[in-house]
Amino acid sequence: GTQTHLIALRVWMDPLDAGADSGGIHVAPRIGDADDIDLLHQVQWLETFKGYVVDALEPAAFALLALMVLGLMASRTDDSHRWLGAALLFLALLRINQVTFSWTHVQSLRCYDIATAVILKPLALAAWTMAWRDWFRLGKPWLRYAVGVLAVVYLVFALIGRPWFVPEATHGIKMVANIVVEGVRLAFVALYLWIIGSGVLRSGKPSNYLAAIAAILVGIGLFATELNTLGLPGI
Repeated sequence: GTQTHLIALRVWMDPLDAGADSGGIHVAPRIGDADDIDLLHQVQWLETFKGYVVDALEPAAFALLALMVLGLMASRTDDSHRWLGAALLFLALLRINQVTFSWTHVQSLRCYDIATAVILKPLALAAWTMAWRDWFRLGKPWLRYAVGVLAVVYLVFALIGRPWFVPEATHGIKMVANIVVEGVRLAFVALYLWIIGSGVLRSGKPSNYLAAIAAILVGIGLFATELNTLGLPGI
């Protein structure tokens, strides 16, 4: 006779993580013997591990560069490179956060989201903007205040816009918060480009042109979202 097998799946979702795309099963479940499924899991885990090896090496390189900056500061009478050291450390934290979330169960999805989208991204943008301001020696006090205000606004509205933060808030409030974040990022783009342009125009030394190239390359990574919006493909 025909045999019928019933399979029951139990799923759970944090109600505070509920969003427009939440609920249901987003990946088709694998059905088979326990040993076969375990082998498939090991293969998938190995692919995940290999996929983030480079992300694990990048933080080490950024941290090493930050230590070199600290050594440079120690050998001079001023600390004009402190923002460069901080920017490198924030980048290292951003990359290692991706690795720890993908490789381990140390962080929950919400902790990862807070660390990445709410804290580290605003701080990295602010630190790199200040780093290039100091590198090109643009001693304009208003820049410091502008970057500080933008960083705080970014952090606050990024938090408000997360789907798990005050989930009873209306969709309109979340949308406004996300629009504010996009506007702040565009303001950072404008400041970033203005600093590079002013630094090159201020002095035509070859070292300034090399620094401008470095700043542009760093900016490609910092503002990848905006470049994708313009139609440039990302990862």
